Amino acid sequence: ENHIFGMLRVTIKGKIEYTDIAFNLLPEKFTLSECKAVYELILGKTLLNFKRGVAEYIEPLNEYQEGKQFRPAQLFKVNKDRKSKF
Repeated sequence: ENHIFGMLRVTIKGKIEYTDIAFNLLPEKFTLSECKAVYELILGKTLLNFKRGVAEYIEPLNEYQEGKQFRPAQLFKVNKDRKSKF
């Protein structure tokens, strides 16, 4: 079973640079932290300046995460109208 997940991770990792495959693992509305966590999990490393790297692929919403003890995080969605492709 771990072998299957390992193979899946390798496959996704190989496609993450040129496809939007990571966004398919997120809910319709997500926080920047959730998006970053998906990328870091797949790539196996901590990413710096993450927001700058995905800025053209995500679109901020005027909505915030609910039910959290601290300051609520802004929600985002995938920008399907972006001009550039992966």
